[in-house]
Amino acid sequence: MEILAGICGEKFCRIGARIAGQLAKAMEGEVTMLYVRPKIMTTYFGHKVSGAHRSSKEEDEILEQGSLVLKRLGVEKTRRMKRSGEPAREILKESSKGYKLLVTGTRDLGGIEKFLFGSTSSEIAQYAKIPVLVVRRDAELKKFLLCTDGSDHALEAEYCAGYLARRLGAEVTVFSVALKEKPVLDFAKEAVEKGRGMLEKEFGVKAQVKVATGDGAREILKEAKDYDLIVLGSRGLSRIKRLLMGHVSLKVLAHTNTNVLIVRHCIMYEEKMK
Repeated sequence: MEILAGICGEKFCRIGARIAGQLAKAMEGEVTMLYVRPKIMTTYFGHKVSGAHRSSKEEDEILEQGSLVLKRLGVEKTRRMKRSGEPAREILKESSKGYKLLVTGTRDLGGIEKFLFGSTSSEIAQYAKIPVLVVRRDAELKKFLLCTDGSDHALEAEYCAGYLARRLGAEVTVFSVALKEKPVLDFAKEAVEKGRGMLEKEFGVKAQVKVATGDGAREILKEAKDYDLIVLGSRGLSRIKRLLMGHVSLKVLAHTNTNVLIVRHCIMYEEKMK
Protein backbone atom coordinates (compact mmCIF):
# COMPACT_ATOMS: atom_id res chain seq x y z
CA MET A 1 0.00 0.00 0.00
CA GLU A 2 1.34 3.42 -0.99
CA ILE A 3 0.78 5.95 1.82
CA LEU A 4 1.22 9.71 1.51
CA ALA A 5 1.99 11.61 4.72
CA GLY A 6 1.35 15.33 4.31
CA ILE A 7 3.76 16.97 6.75
CA CYS A 8 2.37 20.10 8.41
CA GLY A 9 4.80 20.62 11.29
CA GLU A 10 7.37 19.12 13.60
CA LYS A 11 4.94 17.66 16.14
CA PHE A 12 2.77 16.15 13.43
CA CYS A 13 5.81 14.70 11.69
CA ARG A 14 6.67 12.63 14.76
CA ILE A 15 3.14 11.49 15.52
CA GLY A 16 1.95 11.28 11.92
CA ALA A 17 5.00 9.27 10.88
CA ARG A 18 4.29 6.84 13.69
CA ILE A 19 0.66 6.41 12.60
CA ALA A 20 1.65 6.06 8.93
CA GLY A 21 4.39 3.64 9.97
CA GLN A 22 1.93 1.41 11.82
CA LEU A 23 -0.17 1.15 8.68
CA ALA A 24 2.76 0.64 6.33
CA LYS A 25 4.29 -2.04 8.55
CA ALA A 26 1.01 -3.93 8.84
CA MET A 27 0.45 -3.86 5.08
CA GLU A 28 4.05 -4.10 3.87
CA GLY A 29 3.61 -0.70 2.26
CA GLU A 30 5.71 2.36 1.63
CA VAL A 31 5.45 5.92 2.91
CA THR A 32 6.10 9.16 1.06
CA MET A 33 6.49 12.20 3.32
CA LEU A 34 5.61 15.50 1.66
CA TYR A 35 6.57 18.74 3.40
CA VAL A 36 4.84 21.84 2.01
CA ARG A 37 6.30 25.27 2.74
CA PRO A 38 3.35 27.67 2.70
CA LYS A 39 3.56 30.94 0.80
CA ILE A 40 1.97 33.32 3.27
CA MET A 41 1.73 36.95 4.23
CA THR A 42 4.07 38.16 6.95
CA THR A 43 1.38 40.36 8.51
CA TYR A 44 -2.36 39.96 8.86
CA PHE A 45 -4.29 43.19 9.61
CA GLY A 46 -1.22 44.55 11.35
CA HIS A 47 -0.49 41.33 13.23
CA LYS A 48 2.89 39.75 12.56
CA VAL A 49 2.60 36.11 11.51
CA SER A 50 5.52 34.31 13.13
CA GLY A 51 6.69 30.73 13.11
CA ALA A 52 5.11 29.94 9.77
CA HIS A 53 8.37 29.87 7.83
CA ARG A 54 11.26 27.50 8.44
CA SER A 55 14.66 27.35 6.85
CA SER A 56 15.43 24.63 4.34
CA LYS A 57 17.73 23.03 6.91
CA GLU A 58 14.93 22.97 9.51
CA GLU A 59 12.57 21.39 6.99
CA ASP A 60 15.15 18.70 6.18
CA GLU A 61 15.59 18.02 9.89
CA ILE A 62 11.83 17.57 10.33
CA LEU A 63 11.70 15.09 7.45
CA GLU A 64 14.73 13.28 8.85
CA GLN A 65 12.92 12.90 12.18
CA GLY A 66 10.01 11.32 10.35
CA SER A 67 12.35 8.96 8.49
CA LEU A 68 13.93 7.84 11.77
CA VAL A 69 10.50 7.14 13.27
CA LEU A 70 9.59 5.03 10.25
CA LYS A 71 12.90 3.19 10.31
CA ARG A 72 12.45 2.32 13.99
CA LEU A 73 9.07 0.84 13.11
CA GLY A 74 10.69 -1.32 10.44
CA VAL A 75 9.44 0.62 7.41
CA GLU A 76 12.27 0.58 4.90
CA LYS A 77 10.48 1.90 1.82
CA THR A 78 10.27 5.66 2.34
CA ARG A 79 10.58 8.80 0.25
CA ARG A 80 10.92 12.46 1.16
CA MET A 81 9.62 15.40 -0.86
CA LYS A 82 9.44 19.18 -0.38
CA ARG A 83 7.29 21.74 -2.14
CA SER A 84 6.28 25.35 -1.78
CA GLY A 85 2.69 26.51 -2.08
CA GLU A 86 -0.71 26.27 -0.48
CA PRO A 87 -0.50 23.15 1.76
CA ALA A 88 -3.92 21.62 1.08
CA ARG A 89 -3.64 22.16 -2.67
CA GLU A 90 -0.16 20.64 -2.92
CA ILE A 91 -1.03 17.65 -0.74
CA LEU A 92 -4.22 17.01 -2.72
CA LYS A 93 -2.33 17.26 -6.00
CA GLU A 94 0.23 14.68 -4.89
CA SER A 95 -2.42 12.38 -3.40
CA SER A 96 -3.92 11.83 -6.86
CA LYS A 97 -0.76 10.06 -8.08
CA GLY A 98 -1.58 6.47 -7.18
CA TYR A 99 -1.62 6.54 -3.37
CA LYS A 100 -4.23 4.52 -1.48
CA LEU A 101 -4.21 6.41 1.81
CA LEU A 102 -3.38 9.95 2.91
CA VAL A 103 -2.24 10.69 6.47
CA THR A 104 -2.25 14.32 7.57
CA GLY A 105 -2.81 16.65 10.53
CA THR A 106 -2.85 20.29 11.55
CA ARG A 107 0.08 22.69 11.67
CA ASP A 108 1.93 23.25 14.96
CA LEU A 109 0.83 26.88 15.16
CA GLY A 110 -1.23 28.96 17.51
CA GLY A 111 -3.12 32.25 17.54
CA ILE A 112 -3.48 33.95 14.17
CA GLU A 113 -1.39 31.22 12.49
CA LYS A 114 -3.85 28.57 13.67
CA PHE A 115 -6.69 30.67 12.25
CA LEU A 116 -4.96 30.98 8.88
CA PHE A 117 -3.92 27.33 8.54
CA GLY A 118 -6.22 25.33 10.79
CA SER A 119 -8.57 24.45 7.93
CA THR A 120 -5.91 22.55 5.96
CA SER A 121 -6.86 19.08 7.21
CA SER A 122 -10.57 19.85 6.78
CA GLU A 123 -10.06 20.95 3.18
CA ILE A 124 -8.00 17.86 2.43
CA ALA A 125 -10.66 15.61 3.97
CA GLN A 126 -13.38 17.25 1.87
CA TYR A 127 -11.68 16.97 -1.50
CA ALA A 128 -9.25 14.04 -1.44
CA LYS A 129 -10.18 11.16 -3.73
CA ILE A 130 -8.61 8.62 -1.38
CA PRO A 131 -9.24 7.89 2.31
CA VAL A 132 -7.80 10.57 4.61
CA LEU A 133 -6.58 9.77 8.12
CA VAL A 134 -6.39 12.99 10.13
CA VAL A 135 -4.03 12.56 13.08
CA ARG A 136 -5.21 14.09 16.33
CA ARG A 137 -3.11 12.14 18.84
CA ASP A 138 -0.54 9.37 19.11
CA ALA A 139 -2.14 5.96 19.54
CA GLU A 140 -1.89 2.31 18.67
CA LEU A 141 -4.72 1.82 16.19
CA LYS A 142 -6.38 -1.08 17.98
CA LYS A 143 -9.97 0.09 18.55
CA PHE A 144 -12.07 1.38 15.64
CA LEU A 145 -15.43 3.14 15.85
CA LEU A 146 -16.97 2.53 12.43
CA CYS A 147 -19.90 4.88 11.80
CA THR A 148 -22.46 3.82 9.22
CA ASP A 149 -25.89 4.83 7.99
CA GLY A 150 -26.47 1.75 5.85
CA SER A 151 -26.14 3.62 2.54
CA ASP A 152 -24.26 2.29 -0.46
CA HIS A 153 -21.58 4.94 0.03
CA ALA A 154 -21.16 3.94 3.69
CA LEU A 155 -20.18 0.52 2.41
CA GLU A 156 -16.89 1.97 1.15
CA ALA A 157 -16.07 3.25 4.65
CA GLU A 158 -17.01 -0.14 6.11
CA TYR A 159 -14.80 -1.93 3.59
CA CYS A 160 -11.86 0.40 4.29
CA ALA A 161 -12.25 -0.12 8.05
CA GLY A 162 -12.33 -3.89 7.64
CA TYR A 163 -9.32 -3.87 5.35
CA LEU A 164 -7.26 -1.94 7.91
CA ALA A 165 -8.65 -3.70 10.99
CA ARG A 166 -7.73 -7.15 9.72
CA ARG A 167 -4.13 -6.15 9.10
CA LEU A 168 -3.75 -4.18 12.33
CA GLY A 169 -5.55 -6.75 14.47
CA ALA A 170 -7.97 -4.03 15.60
CA GLU A 171 -11.32 -4.39 17.34
CA VAL A 172 -14.27 -2.77 15.57
CA THR A 173 -17.56 -1.41 16.86
CA VAL A 174 -20.11 -0.66 14.14
CA PHE A 175 -22.04 2.40 15.28
CA SER A 176 -25.16 4.16 14.01
CA VAL A 177 -27.18 7.14 15.19
CA ALA A 178 -30.85 7.76 14.44
CA LEU A 179 -33.86 9.72 15.52
CA LYS A 180 -36.05 8.06 18.15
CA GLU A 181 -38.91 7.30 15.75
CA LYS A 182 -39.26 3.53 15.47
CA PRO A 183 -39.00 3.10 11.67
CA VAL A 184 -35.75 5.06 11.54
CA LEU A 185 -34.38 3.39 14.67
CA ASP A 186 -35.13 -0.04 13.20
CA PHE A 187 -33.28 0.92 10.04
CA ALA A 188 -30.25 1.98 12.12
CA LYS A 189 -30.24 -1.42 13.77
CA GLU A 190 -30.38 -3.06 10.34
CA ALA A 191 -27.49 -0.85 9.19
CA VAL A 192 -25.11 -1.92 11.96
CA GLU A 193 -26.01 -5.60 11.50
CA LYS A 194 -25.39 -5.25 7.78
CA GLY A 195 -22.00 -3.69 8.51
CA ARG A 196 -21.09 -6.40 10.99
CA GLY A 197 -22.00 -9.09 8.49
CA MET A 198 -19.86 -7.54 5.77
CA LEU A 199 -16.81 -7.25 8.06
CA GLU A 200 -17.01 -10.89 9.07
CA LYS A 201 -17.70 -12.18 5.57
CA GLU A 202 -15.04 -10.14 3.75
CA PHE A 203 -12.32 -9.88 6.40
CA GLY A 204 -13.06 -12.34 9.17
CA VAL A 205 -13.40 -9.41 11.58
CA LYS A 206 -15.97 -10.05 14.31
CA ALA A 207 -17.36 -6.68 15.28
CA GLN A 208 -19.63 -5.41 18.01
CA VAL A 209 -22.63 -3.24 17.17
CA LYS A 210 -24.13 -0.24 18.91
CA VAL A 211 -26.99 2.15 18.12
CA ALA A 212 -27.65 5.57 19.70
CA THR A 213 -30.41 8.12 19.27
CA GLY A 214 -30.04 11.86 18.96
CA ASP A 215 -27.84 14.25 17.00
CA GLY A 216 -25.39 12.36 14.80
CA ALA A 217 -22.20 14.35 15.38
CA ARG A 218 -22.84 14.80 19.10
CA GLU A 219 -23.41 11.09 19.69
CA ILE A 220 -20.36 10.10 17.64
CA LEU A 221 -18.17 12.53 19.59
CA LYS A 222 -19.52 11.20 22.87
CA GLU A 223 -18.92 7.56 21.91
CA ALA A 224 -15.50 8.13 20.29
CA LYS A 225 -13.62 8.97 23.48
CA ASP A 226 -12.76 5.32 24.12
CA TYR A 227 -11.46 4.59 20.60
CA ASP A 228 -8.20 5.08 18.71
CA LEU A 229 -9.81 5.73 15.32
CA ILE A 230 -13.17 6.99 14.07
CA VAL A 231 -14.07 5.82 10.55
CA LEU A 232 -16.62 7.92 8.67
CA GLY A 233 -18.02 8.18 5.18
CA SER A 234 -18.52 11.63 3.71
CA ARG A 235 -21.02 11.39 0.89
CA GLY A 236 -24.48 10.06 0.26
CA LEU A 237 -27.43 9.77 2.66
CA SER A 238 -29.67 6.90 3.59
CA ARG A 239 -33.03 7.03 5.35
CA ILE A 240 -31.27 7.81 8.63
CA LYS A 241 -30.36 11.16 7.03
CA ARG A 242 -28.95 12.76 10.19
CA LEU A 243 -26.13 10.31 10.79
CA LEU A 244 -22.82 11.19 9.31
CA MET A 245 -22.47 12.12 5.70
CA GLY A 246 -21.19 15.49 4.55
CA HIS A 247 -21.23 18.20 7.20
CA VAL A 248 -21.53 15.76 10.13
CA SER A 249 -18.22 14.06 9.34
CA LEU A 250 -16.54 17.47 9.18
CA LYS A 251 -18.15 18.51 12.46
CA VAL A 252 -16.76 15.39 14.10
CA LEU A 253 -13.35 16.11 12.61
CA ALA A 254 -13.38 19.66 13.95
CA HIS A 255 -14.28 18.75 17.53
CA THR A 256 -12.67 15.40 18.33
CA ASN A 257 -9.31 14.57 19.89
CA THR A 258 -9.49 11.08 18.37
CA ASN A 259 -7.84 10.17 15.06
CA VAL A 260 -10.35 10.27 12.19
CA LEU A 261 -10.42 8.35 8.91
CA ILE A 262 -12.75 9.99 6.39
CA VAL A 263 -13.59 7.89 3.35
CA ARG A 264 -15.02 9.46 0.22
CA HIS A 265 -13.54 6.88 -2.13
CA CYS A 266 -11.94 3.60 -1.08
CA ILE A 267 -9.48 2.42 -3.71
CA MET A 268 -9.39 -1.08 -2.23
CA TYR A 269 -13.18 -1.37 -2.57
CA GLU A 270 -13.12 -0.06 -6.12
CA GLU A 271 -10.44 -2.62 -7.05
CA LYS A 272 -12.54 -5.42 -5.56
CA MET A 273 -15.61 -4.36 -7.54
CA LYS A 274 -13.81 -4.34 -10.91
